[in-house]
Amino acid sequence: MKLPNIIPIQWGITLIPSNWGNKATIFIFPIVLLIVSTFMSKKTINSQEKSITGRIATEIIMLIVLAVILIMMIGAYYLYFKMI
Repeated sequence: MKLPNIIPIQWGITLIPSNWGNKATIFIFPIVLLIVSTFMSKKTINSQEKSITGRIATEIIMLIVLAVILIMMIGAYYLYFKMI
């Protein structure tokens, strides 16, 4: 499937596009997901956190953040392809 050059990148409350951007912006969510997971890797967590409960709490927060970003990415792609 070929994407148009201009795509909706932001929707209002009524799910009508309120902002448009270049088709390259569709790759922002996967890049953000990669960056967040890189900076919140287990190595970084283990080197900064000394207590076991702190490490577990940090890992749970990391998983929640990654899950939220993934859900947002899936929702954005779903809405975009639904509009095509």
